[in-house]
Amino acid sequence: MRKMIALACMALSALAMHGNLSAQQVLPSTGNYYRDLGVVLNIVEAVRSIADICSEEFPETRENNEKHLQIWRVKHMDLLQEIENHRIKILANPVLGPEYRRELLDGKVTFKENQRRALAVNGMAGFRASCDQYGEITRLQRWDLDKSFAEQLATMRRGPPQ
Repeated sequence: MRKMIALACMALSALAMHGNLSAQQVLPSTGNYYRDLGVVLNIVEAVRSIADICSEEFPETRENNEKHLQIWRVKHMDLLQEIENHRIKILANPVLGPEYRRELLDGKVTFKENQRRALAVNGMAGFRASCDQYGEITRLQRWDLDKSFAEQLATMRRGPPQ
């Protein structure tokens, strides 16, 4: 049982924090609660981290980035709260919580640096172009949680294995 819990924590934190978001990385649902929740958390984290990265690299984009991030958040507000409730349950779990919290904090820096590298892969001009298009990016179908991640959300709503 302990090994299964450790694997669940590792799967959730790895998918939620390590890596970067690209069209090629939208993973199909496996029906595994922790993995599918991790995929959804990854998307939510990516939307925020890309706004932050672009604002850090190109401060003049900060106001526009925040505006589009808030528009995205309002569009998905109910779902974001539902996702957060699942994350909170894991954090409150006396067995899963401490390990997940540690992995979550350790992974945030890695996740953001991977995002930064992915944005800069085509040089500074490409990086800047991506940041200038943040508003359009937030409207892409792959960031529409209900449409692009319906299977992962269905798994999440079934809850963790008993």
